[in-house]
Amino acid sequence: MDLKNKYKEIISKYGYDILLLQQNKKRRCSCYDEKTQSADRRCPFCYGLGYVSTITRQKIRDIDSGVPVTLPLITATNTYGGLSVATRAYYFLPEATLTENDLIIDVEWQGDTPIYTGKGIYQIAHIDPQRFEGGELIFNKAYVKDTPINKQIRGFKIVQDNNKVFYELSEERG
Repeated sequence: MDLKNKYKEIISKYGYDILLLQQNKKRRCSCYDEKTQSADRRCPFCYGLGYVSTITRQKIRDIDSGVPVTLPLITATNTYGGLSVATRAYYFLPEATLTENDLIIDVEWQGDTPIYTGKGIYQIAHIDPQRFEGGELIFNKAYVKDTPINKQIRGFKIVQDNNKVFYELSEERG
C-alpha cells in the first residue's frame, strides 16, 4: 500500500495553505544581545526570536483536539485526576522539516498573496512523526497550544531566492 501518496492526495484535495516561520538555530540575528540574552522584539529579521527566520508556504490539515497533559509544553497542573488540554493539531506533508517552537501563521490567500486576518499565530509545542511499516514517514503531526500568540501583522512581502518562494512579515505599528 502506498500510504504516503494517498496522504498527499488527501492533503492536495482537502488541505489549505498556511505560513510556517522557522528559525535557523545556527544563525543568531544581529539584534541579539549576548549580555541580556534577548532580541529586539521589533526586529524585522528575527521578529524578536533571536535567530534569523524563514517563512515558507505549507499545505496542511488541522483539527481541534484534546491531548493528554503529558505532552511537553502543553501541560497543566492538577491534583484530581487526568485532564485533556485544549489544543490544535496540524498535519504536514513528510517533506516539511518541523522543529519545536516554529510558528504557524494561519492566513487567507488572494492568489499567491497571504492575507493575515487575525486567525492566529501558533507555536509548535510537540511534533509526532507518523510512520508506517518499515519506518517510512507518512506525515508529521504538530501540536500547538489552542491559545494563539497575540501578534499584529500588517502584511507580507514575497521574496524569491533560488527559485524558492519565501515570505517576510511586517508588524502593525502602535
